[in-house]
Amino acid sequence: MALGNRVPHAVPIQDPIPSPWAWLELQGGRLDLAEAISTSGTVDVVALLVPLRAPEGGPVRVLVETRAPRHLELFRQLHFGPDNEDEKAAFLQAHREALLVAGPVQGLRLRGFIARSNAAKLRALAQEGGLELHPEAFILVAGGSPARLRAGFFLLVALAGLLKVLRMGRR
Repeated sequence: MALGNRVPHAVPIQDPIPSPWAWLELQGGRLDLAEAISTSGTVDVVALLVPLRAPEGGPVRVLVETRAPRHLELFRQLHFGPDNEDEKAAFLQAHREALLVAGPVQGLRLRGFIARSNAAKLRALAQEGGLELHPEAFILVAGGSPARLRAGFFLLVALAGLLKVLRMGRR
C-alpha cells in the first residue's frame, strides 16, 4: 500500500468508497462529537469513535477513531462537566459549532484479522450507543498513514529472498 498509494484517495463522504482503498481523505462530512463514544469505557478517555456525518444525513458510513486532544477535551467537558440534563443541553447549545467539526478527515481504514475483530466490537458498541450504522460502515483511524519504512523493509527482504532462490537455482 505504501508504495502504490503515495497520497490518500480523496473521496466525497456521500460517494461509494471502494474497499481496497485504505488510505483515505474523506471530504464534505462533519465529525459529530456530541455523538462520540469513548473506546475505553472509563473516565480516562484515550480515544473516541466519532460518527462522520454526511450533509444529507442518513445512516453513518464512517466512524472515525481520533485521539486529537481538542476532541478528547470537548468530550470530557460534555460528559463529565454538566451536573444535570439542563446544564448538558446548555453546553450543547453553547458549543454547537465546536461539536460539529467540518473539514476533510484523513486516515487509514482499519484492516486485518485482529482489526476486523476489534472493528466488529466497536461497531456493536456504536449501535448500542444509539447510532444508526450503514451495513458497510467502517472505521477510519484519523491521522494514520501507510508505514513506508515497514513496507520498504518487507520489499527488501522479499528481494533478498528472491536473489537467494535464484542463486541456489544456478548451482
